[in-house]
Amino acid sequence: DKPTADFQVASNVNCSQDPVQFNNQSSIDKGQMGYNWKFGDGAQSNTLNPTHVYETADTFTIKLIVTSNRSCVDSTTAQIALAQSPTADFDHTKQPGGFVQFSANDTTLSDYQWDFDDGNTASVATPDHQYSQEGVYYVELKATKTNGCNRTNIDTVPVFNITALDESGMIRGSFEAYPNPFKDEARIKYRLLKQSGSTPARSNPLQACTLLG
Repeated sequence: DKPTADFQVASNVNCSQDPVQFNNQSSIDKGQMGYNWKFGDGAQSNTLNPTHVYETADTFTIKLIVTSNRSCVDSTTAQIALAQSPTADFDHTKQPGGFVQFSANDTTLSDYQWDFDDGNTASVATPDHQYSQEGVYYVELKATKTNGCNRTNIDTVPVFNITALDESGMIRGSFEAYPNPFKDEARIKYRLLKQSGSTPARSNPLQACTLLG
């Protein structure tokens, strides 16, 4: 008997880089069938209900060719139009005092949702954030275009050597004492790092003092 080729494309996928599910609804009165899917971007599959990811935005014509065990053939086509997904890649620059400057690689998108993995969030393209505890943080960015397509990216951000704030609002930077160990007198080199609001700390000139035992 001759088979009848038929399939449906999942209707909830509108963006590139999202997996598209194809549901095979082909039929035959008697016998068995084999399947050959052509996804319109050069990729193919021979599975019953394949899933495929389109890397770029375009309108693609999908063709399903069904062949019976008696070599009878039928085929059908359908189209899918996909919009371009954004990139959610981002960079980060660490500053003294636990400050980290984040920047989305694409700053022209309609929405940014940051999760800094310490209970804090932000919704701008280039946020600054201060961590109060040392550790390795898994920072997540969900970026959305005006067409509604979105992507999510997670990157690790190690944060160490955090210095504490004193009562005057200064950040006590790292210091160096010499000689070490010392007796009676030692010299200490240090930098004071001052912050203003959410602005990353900046180094003041290197200073020195004498410590008497």
